Amino acid sequence: MNSEINPFWLIIFTGALSLLPVVLSMGTSMLKISVILSLIRQSLGTQSVPGPVVTMSLSLAMTLVVMGPTFEACYAGIPNDFITKLSAAPTKENLARLAPAIKPWRDFLTQHTSEHETLALQALHPERPLTLGESVLAFMLTELREAFTLGFVMLIPFLVIDLIVAQVLVGLGLSMMSPTLISLPLKLLLFVVSDAWLLVGRGLIQSYGLVGAV
Repeated sequence: MNSEINPFWLIIFTGALSLLPVVLSMGTSMLKISVILSLIRQSLGTQSVPGPVVTMSLSLAMTLVVMGPTFEACYAGIPNDFITKLSAAPTKENLARLAPAIKPWRDFLTQHTSEHETLALQALHPERPLTLGESVLAFMLTELREAFTLGFVMLIPFLVIDLIVAQVLVGLGLSMMSPTLISLPLKLLLFVVSDAWLLVGRGLIQSYGLVGAV
């Protein structure tokens, strides 16, 4: 038995590992989820709590829930003998056999890309349809716009708390006291009482059409 490892697969495996975070950020729901969770963390004013590792872990967990059906459909589209033929002859023709596996992912991108971004990129090259790279870009622009829109709506209650606390302290003649010392416990209390983590997680997951999730 030949136990020698094909250098082609070493290159592919190393490249895949290095590009995995980028791919997750570009072509999945992780982009919008991570931005919204980061905005929530900053609006709470708890500095680094929850930390970046916790925020990214929570984003990844919700991304796996959202992308689960798409990943399963992509896996089902891989031909049974794809790995065997590709390892024997890593040619462009054999790589093209992976097209059915990519289709569910591209359908996901198209489904969750707004018409505004699609038309804007389509106007650059009206003579042809969007390429895969342009579809990914349109999806990312849509996700960023929706993330900042949702983030703005969710940050309004925290802004109201900060304004009320600041006005009360000024009215009591305690303008030298930091409003954060008072507003932070109130924000945390509001977050706990409203079960905000569950509400945010459910809302983000259901925004991708997974109605029965969470």
